[in-house]
Amino acid sequence: GMVRIRDSDAGPMRVIAKDLPGLNSLDFDRRNGKLYATQVFLGDALWELDPKGQAAPRLIARDLGGLNGFEVGPDGMIYGPLWFKNSVVRVDPANGAVTVLNNSFKIPAAANLDGKGGLYVIDTASGELSRVDIASGRKTLVKQLSSALDNLAVASDGTVYVSNMADNAIEAVDPA
Repeated sequence: GMVRIRDSDAGPMRVIAKDLPGLNSLDFDRRNGKLYATQVFLGDALWELDPKGQAAPRLIARDLGGLNGFEVGPDGMIYGPLWFKNSVVRVDPANGAVTVLNNSFKIPAAANLDGKGGLYVIDTASGELSRVDIASGRKTLVKQLSSALDNLAVASDGTVYVSNMADNAIEAVDPA
């Protein structure tokens, strides 16, 4: 439940938040440096943390349904899966308002933007890598993988890298 940060690889570690058990995912808003973190399995909340460690953590929302591997979009909104609610959502960090983009997942574990109006989502239960169109909410299966998917990243060339916690593996997927 403690978050430590350092300003450079050689810099000292400092505590910026504590007493937040179950912190599981975090991301920076690259436009303004705001840092967001979620409690997922030992709590259920979205927080804004002060990277300088001067301000107390700001609670944005509680009882979301397990906002797991999320990403802050270029619009400042938070995009991610709700592990316990079968959904992929957009959360406004200013007020915690949740917009469901698609609710047809079994256990969505992580979501990352592709920079083209889409959100890649992995479903840990089904093993599906899907793309959800942010504007319409339409879900398209990209690739059937093994179950126990844990996280993903979208490279600048469009390759989607997916990690599997059961196989201790990373797969590269060309969505085309």
